[in-house]
Amino acid sequence: MNFSCHPDVGYFDSTNFYSLAMHLITIVSTPFYLFGLYCILFKTPEIMKSIKWYLLNLRIWIIIFDYSITIMTIPFILAPFPAGFPLGVLRLFGVPTIIQTLMVLIIFAYMLIAMIAIIESRFNTVCTFSWKRKWKYWRRPWLVANHVIVLLFVIPIGFMVPDQQLARQITFEKLPCLPSEIYNAPVLVLAIDYTYHFIAAVTYITFFTLQVIFFAGFLAWNSISQLMKNTMSRRTFNLQRKFFITLLIQLIVPLVFFFFPSFYVLVSVIIKYYNQAILNILFVGASVQGIVSTWVMLLVYRPYRESVVSLFYKPFKATQENSLKQLNPLRGNGNSIGIVNVV
Repeated sequence: MNFSCHPDVGYFDSTNFYSLAMHLITIVSTPFYLFGLYCILFKTPEIMKSIKWYLLNLRIWIIIFDYSITIMTIPFILAPFPAGFPLGVLRLFGVPTIIQTLMVLIIFAYMLIAMIAIIESRFNTVCTFSWKRKWKYWRRPWLVANHVIVLLFVIPIGFMVPDQQLARQITFEKLPCLPSEIYNAPVLVLAIDYTYHFIAAVTYITFFTLQVIFFAGFLAWNSISQLMKNTMSRRTFNLQRKFFITLLIQLIVPLVFFFFPSFYVLVSVIIKYYNQAILNILFVGASVQGIVSTWVMLLVYRPYRESVVSLFYKPFKATQENSLKQLNPLRGNGNSIGIVNVV
């Protein structure tokens, strides 16, 4: 390692840019999160009561995950290696980096479980099948098992952390010349041999995907089957289909934001390519998923969309009415026709 080298880096490579961007995202996103929670709690109509608390649960996990990476940990990743260090507030309280890492992984997985739970709730509400009564009994154990499985996958990672002095030396030797702030940072190398981590990630992603395919596929098939058997009207079927598509849009948006940095990290690992600026920009972009997903929720569901519209329309309408009142004395003198057109 050559600590006296001169790195070729810019502002986007720096920890200053990364931490500032994350803090700004936290500041901007908080009002949207609060308004989204308000809409779910007080603007959800009776017809959506079966999914209200599932939407709230998902929104809370999205907010927790967003805060976990934009203010609590702010992980500065040194991909293509499983190494990095935190810049968030938890380091100020002396929370070990490995604990912060495991916490973020668990929160992310629990957010995914909240997504599955929404699809399952529609599956349980809409579908008609012979073993529905048994499934009602097994729903809670299934949900608990999903949470336990996450812990079984994640916790062993904490016991596989290698000797850090040797691991840092190996990692820094394989990386190009870095700024001194990185050499002096409390870098955690999660693993030198990350076979388990790769297998665990692929296994859990597969497990998550199969559950989504099962519940979504069975929901679609059962709805079509009910329509064919005339046990569900065409109007009800169209409403269910529209609602399900709306639900899928809301769930897909956060995953799309996570796809790009995940894909880049995978490619960088395969070709052994390091570019901190690209990493920082991609992770900052992924961190706005909370804001975007909140806006998507507010726009795709009509009751929430009407709340957003009324938020802006009422002040405009009040201003418009005040303007008309001020111009009312002109009525009757031949000028009233033009007033309406101007306003």
